[in-house]
Amino acid sequence: MIEHDGAGRYRYALPDLVAEAFDGNAGDRTVDDAVAAIEARAALD
Repeated sequence: MIEHDGAGRYRYALPDLVAEAFDGNAGDRTVDDAVAAIEARAALD
């Protein structure tokens, strides 16, 4: 879930994708918890 940010820079896109999946209706804590759960399930931590 890495996205090219231009000029040789990259950023971790999973938090933005999760927030988008919640249609912007989730707080930071909810997004963080969902990201952590996805990472744990996918062994990305």
